[in-house]
Amino acid sequence: MPTLQADAAPIAGDERAGRWAPWWVLAYVALWPLPGIAETVLGLGAVYAAVRMIMRRLQRRPHLLTPAAWALTSILFLGYWLPQAFSAFDAIDPAASWTKAAAGLRYLPFMWLVAIAVATPQRRRLIFGGLALITALWTLDALVQALAGTSPWFWSLQQLKLAVSGHALCPAEEMALADRLSGPLGPCNLKFGQVLASLSPFLLLPAARRFGTPGWLLAGAALAIVLLLAGSRASWITFAVIVAYSGVRQLGWKRLGLLAVVGLLAAAALTASVPQLRERVARTAMAWD
Repeated sequence: MPTLQADAAPIAGDERAGRWAPWWVLAYVALWPLPGIAETVLGLGAVYAAVRMIMRRLQRRPHLLTPAAWALTSILFLGYWLPQAFSAFDAIDPAASWTKAAAGLRYLPFMWLVAIAVATPQRRRLIFGGLALITALWTLDALVQALAGTSPWFWSLQQLKLAVSGHALCPAEEMALADRLSGPLGPCNLKFGQVLASLSPFLLLPAARRFGTPGWLLAGAALAIVLLLAGSRASWITFAVIVAYSGVRQLGWKRLGLLAVVGLLAAAALTASVPQLRERVARTAMAWD
């Protein structure tokens, strides 16, 4: 991200042209609990960004991305998309694989949109502040779910969907099968752990800057509890790496090591008291056998 910011910075002179970008990206993230609408926002954002960039080039107006920022986002995209395209050559269902690979092309202009959204200090403050707010609200919502058994965020969306269409976001029989904390994404989309772990830096780092070590510890503890109960082993690894990176900067190696011991003891106590978490940890421990 620092490299992307530096490469995109020279376009800051045309501030008004890209002022819409942070709002579009934030709307997409905030709508993740509604996958269909979020995908629509992503697709429209990708088309809008591509059209705006092409029109400005044809009109010989200042570009929204420098060549370096354009190249960086394109290389990152190709690292994701090329393996998907190559695997389609000998896929069991080539038509479906090529259709999915073609649909994946929409991520390239949307990555340009993200690069535009972080191109100036003003936009970075807006988008990083918005992501921190979304992450904090989703973490608080998941903590309420852990205590009350229901996510207020998802419950509200469920009631809205029932009122509008008469159909639930997640059928009752599937909700009953959920074995982990689902947060705003709901029990029919058990990806909340990976999502929250990926968003956690946007809450941890601002909390540390604004409130110092107490803020970092409070945000980290809340995130850790939610991620343990969300039950995704990939999210545990992701969050551990993020905590190690930010913790060294905030606490230093020695205090971070002591915190890790305390955290492991607290995690063990939580695991012993939550049957679903205990079963998942037991299955994970089989990897060492």
